[in-house]
Parts: sequence; C-alpha cells; structure tokens
Amino acid sequence: MGKEENFSRDCIPMVFGVKSLVRILKAIEEYIMRAMERLSSHVKNRLVDLGNAKHKGRKVIGYHSRRLCAEELLLACGAMPLGLIQGGDHVPVELAGGYICRWIDTFCRAQIGYGVSGDNPYYNIIDMLVIPVTDNHIRAISDVLTAIPTSRYSFWGCPIKKTSTLLPTIFRK
Repeated sequence: MGKEENFSRDCIPMVFGVKSLVRILKAIEEYIMRAMERLSSHVKNRLVDLGNAKHKGRKVIGYHSRRLCAEELLLACGAMPLGLIQGGDHVPVELAGGYICRWIDTFCRAQIGYGVSGDNPYYNIIDMLVIPVTDNHIRAISDVLTAIPTSRYSFWGCPIKKTSTLLPTIFRK
C-alpha cells in the first residue's frame, strides 16, 4: 500500500497539528459566517436594488429558478434576472384554486397565486416573465397568467420540436 491509501481522517491532526487544525476550522467558520451575512444583506436589499436598477432603465426579467433559464443571456442583454421561487404560504395556493385544478403541483399553484394577486412585490416589479414550458404544471403557470384580462403577461411560444424542415429556418447561414 502507498501513503495515499493509508491516509485517513484520523491522521489529519498528526499531519497539521491540533493548533493548526483549530485555526483552520475557525477560519472556515468565520468565512461561512461572513458569507451568510452577505447573503442575508443581499436578500434584505434585493427589492430596493431591483427598484434602483429599474429607475436607471434596466429591465427586470423574472423566471422560475427550478426550471431552465439562461440567466447569462439575461445579464448579457443588460437585464436584471430575478428568480421567482417564493412559496410556503397557503394563501396564494388557495387563491390559485380559483384558476386551476388542485392536481397542479403546489409550487406552480403558489406562483399562479402570487401572479394573480397583485400583492407580491417581486411579481409586480418584473417587466417580463420567462417560463420555459417543460411540463404541464409549468404550462399551467403560463396559461393562467396570460389568460387573465388584467394581466401584464403575454405568451411567446418557441418551437421545441426539432424537425428537418424547421432546423434550416432556425439555423440560417
């Protein structure tokens, strides 16, 4: 057996020494605490930052984070991407019940409820909502939010079926 095969967690204190290991662990703990403070500050100030960006002329594009969205494209266009992953409150889920059946998954029903309520500041601040339709539950979000007469949302369909006649149209030289 070589040295790499014998190396285990039990011998780490012998290699580094107990004092060195304690210093390393304290440094890791401080780094994690600073990161958590930055994250907490970012979350608290996010809505204000988005409002300032809108005031300066940038567009805020909302998308559902659990699905596919090319955030890099939104950033390259000068937009501020906003992942809409809020949930955990029963009120928007119940509100969505007036628009969609109860078999649609709870996350999607919550997003419908937030979108139709007009009370959610994150849904109110977005200029555009990107919904890559990957299944019928996500399609329900798009269908409901675009069907409401007072809605600010619109549906833009993108072809997803790749056929030999469609590809030359999309990928022209």
